[in-house]
Formats: sequence, structure tokens, C-alpha cells
Amino acid sequence: ISPPCGLSGLYTLRLTVVDASANVYYDTQRIWIDNKWPCAAIQITAVPPCAVVNLSEFATPPDCSVPWQLPLVGIAYDEYIDYTLPLTRPNDNFDYYWIKVQKQGGSWVQIPVLGPGGSCFYGTSRVGDPVKRCISGPCDPAHLDPAAVFGLLANFDLRAIDPLCSSSVSYPVPPDFLLPRGQCCDYVFWLWVQDRTITTGGPHWAQALWPVRICNDLKS
Repeated sequence: ISPPCGLSGLYTLRLTVVDASANVYYDTQRIWIDNKWPCAAIQITAVPPCAVVNLSEFATPPDCSVPWQLPLVGIAYDEYIDYTLPLTRPNDNFDYYWIKVQKQGGSWVQIPVLGPGGSCFYGTSRVGDPVKRCISGPCDPAHLDPAAVFGLLANFDLRAIDPLCSSSVSYPVPPDFLLPRGQCCDYVFWLWVQDRTITTGGPHWAQALWPVRICNDLKS
């Protein structure tokens, strides 16, 4: 019988050795095996599906001293290896997630996410819950359980793309990321989630993309 979610859980290995005098010796080791992959999903729900994000709707007031927050919601989740055991490490094998954003054809910029004690660039706590367990295949809204829970992954400060206010954010912004006033362009948000599994190919991971058109309709 195939175990649920493949071979995942806490296992005991026993080595048996018999010497020339027929004496038997044993040694045991317990190991955690994780064959569950993370879930990644990202959305922008502050505007209707396929709608344009206009900076004027978020820049309230439209000055550089106040963040222009665009909420990024989604799921950054890695299942516990065995839900019947204490939900602490190493049973809790979640590592982190990050979010980057790119202006079409430009540089990728990693943005701050929610973290303990404030903002950092790596989220070390799960966000949301896909509800369904032992997920195989894409973890996106079209394949998720209808009861899946989306949480706040990060707030993207739209001042970062405005040439007049980009210097007000806490991280460097390259020139090819900026959007001059009166112009529109496509941006893509990239969510990456990974666990701590040790394999020859690296940890288990999942990613999700969310493209959106942004217009800098602010007055100069």
C-alpha cells in the first residue's frame, strides 16, 4: 500500500550485524523524509480581474512621504510532514518565501515582505492555506480547493516605480524599473516558496506569477 503523500514521515532505520560467533548487534537511526512540495499562489485583488492598476487610486495622498500600498495576497505554504506529531522542526519543514517584481523587459526587484518585528525580504512564516493536502500539479487559483485561504503576502509600495518618489522607499530601484508619469507598462510579480529538504537537486520549491498593467496617471 502506498503511504499518503508518498514516502513522507518519521522513519526508523535499523542496522543488524552478526559476528563470527553469532552475536547479534543492532543500531537504529530515525530520519525525517519529506516528499511534499510547497504551494505558491499570488494575486492582486485590490482591483477587478484584468483591470489596470492606476497609481492615482493608491497614492492617497499623492505625495512621497506616505507609502502607496498595493496588497499582494496569496498562499506560501508547505505542509507539515506528519500532522499527528508536534508541529515543530524538523516536522515543520517550511523555509521561506520571497517576492520579486519586474517591469517588462527590465530588472527584477525584490520587495520587502511581512516578517517578525517588521519588514524584511524573506517571509519565514506560512501565509494562507491551500486546505487540500498532498497537492500534486499546479498550485494556482484554477486548481486550488474552493475553500483555500489567501493571506497577505506583502504590500508593494507603488512609490517604487514613480520617478519622483522612488527614492523614498527603503531599497534601491534601478532606472529600468521606473514608470514615467503619463505612461503605462506591464509588470510581473513573482512569488517563490521553498522548504528545507536536502536533495541532490536542492530543496523542494514552488513559484507563481501574476502579471498586471500599471499606469502612472499622476500629474507632474
